[in-house]
Formats: sequence, structure tokens, C-alpha cells
Amino acid sequence: NPDNKPIEKPFKLVVRQFEKEYGFRSNDRTEREAEFRLEAVKKHVVPYFSDAVASTVTSKAIEKYRDYRISEIEQEPAIAAKMVDRELGALGEMLRWMKQRSRPPSKSTMHHEIVTLRQVIKTAIRHGWLEHLPDFSPPYRKAEKIAHRAWFSQDEYRRLYEASRARSPEEIQTLFIAAIGNHDLDGLMALYDEDAVMVPSPGAAPVRGLALIREALAGLLALEPEDAALETIYCLRHDALALMRSAWRFTGTGPDGRRSLISGSGTEVMRRLPDGCWVQILDNPWGGDPLS
Repeated sequence: NPDNKPIEKPFKLVVRQFEKEYGFRSNDRTEREAEFRLEAVKKHVVPYFSDAVASTVTSKAIEKYRDYRISEIEQEPAIAAKMVDRELGALGEMLRWMKQRSRPPSKSTMHHEIVTLRQVIKTAIRHGWLEHLPDFSPPYRKAEKIAHRAWFSQDEYRRLYEASRARSPEEIQTLFIAAIGNHDLDGLMALYDEDAVMVPSPGAAPVRGLALIREALAGLLALEPEDAALETIYCLRHDALALMRSAWRFTGTGPDGRRSLISGSGTEVMRRLPDGCWVQILDNPWGGDPLS
């Protein structure tokens, strides 16, 4: 405006602009993931902030939204139970039982909603509708490590891994990126040989064995990777061995707490087991990068 200050824009307008720019068919995210995030914004975030202007989305407002989401889950079944109890009698008792079993959104669900809300606000900043990005982190006393729900029991996981083991070296890459996207440490470990060797970080000494590799991969998942992608540059086979080179990238949380793009080029050696499945025996995620 003439005073060189950001123009106040309704939050709904910013969301519409975000939807246009989000790139739901981009190579950096799956169509399902993109649609899921947009659906969460429309279902929860937009109704909450309603017709408020974008500048009212402050740190305090975001914290109130977190509290609202938890109370919303608790209230909706109760309201529905009263309505059904009045209209259909005994079914109200069933719905009250369902209310007791209802759960608030998981930390992972809330994390993804807040990440998408932050992307909406960044859209407003790019267009000059806001001056700065508010602090989206919860108060220190409420901050907790993201915990992803276990959708399978340990026995079900074991059977799933047995059924989905890699049948080719290239399939290891596909399963690896899927496990990263699901923050699935057990799924990652199923892709390594028992005596595998890995370089855990640039310039670090290699580690050997599943226990040390598990520690390295747990550190990777602690970065809360999103929009992960991995491309196979080439795959050179000889009988039961395969040499591969890959290019990878994901968005993660750095030491300063900020989200940023992390990428590299790796080299891997795969081995075919007697049952025909393939596993990694050597993994250097930075082995393909030029030497300094």
C-alpha cells in the first residue's frame, strides 16, 4: 500500500493462493501426500481461522489452535451422542462408548498440520501480505518428540517385511525412500545385511553391523525428513552383486531448528541372498559427491 506496509489479506485468500502454488503434481511429493495435507488445511485450519486476516496468525494463535484441535476431537463425539440418543435411543449409548475410545490427533498429525500452516503463511510473505514468519514451535514445556503411530503389531511388521523384501537392487531404493517417508526405522533396517557397513556422516569412519547402522538411521529420522526423493543414477550388476550410484534429497530440521533442503549423492553395493532377495552390504550416502 502507499505506506509501504503489508496489505491485510483474509486467511482464506492466502490459502487459495497457497493451493495454486503448492504444486500437487510435483516430483518432490506424492499425490496422496499433497491431497492429504490440503484436506487437513481445509477441514481444520481454515474453519478455525475463518475470516481473520493473515496477520492474526501469531505464535499465541497457533498455540490456541493446537489446544482447539485436541478439544475438538473430544467434543464432536459428545455432541453427536446427544443427538443420536435423543433420536434413536439405544444408539446414543453406543456413540458414548465410541467417544470413550476416541483419541486426539497424534503428534505426527499435528506436526504435519502446523508444517502446512507454516507453508501457507510463507505464501503470504512472498506476496508482501506479511512482514515476518511467526514462531510456530510450541512452548518448551509442551514440546515433545514426534511419535508416529504403529499401524501394525510386531508380528504383522515381521510378516510385512518378509513379503515386501527387495527382489532387485533398484527395489531396495524404492523401499528405502518409502520407509523414510513413513519414518519407519524397522523398515529401513530390513534392507541391510546383518554384516553391512555404512558411512554414517560425511568424513566419518564406517560403522559395521546392524546395531550401529540402526543408530545412524535413527539420527536420520530425528531430522523429521519430508518430501524425500531418491534417484538411481546407474546400477552395475555381476551375478549376486550390484554396484549402484544414487542422488537423494529431503527436507529436514537442521541444528539451528530450521527446516532446509538436505541432499547428496551416494554409492551402494547390494548382495543377492540365496532366496533371491537383495540387501545392502555397503552404503555410503556421500560416496558419489565430488572430493574437495
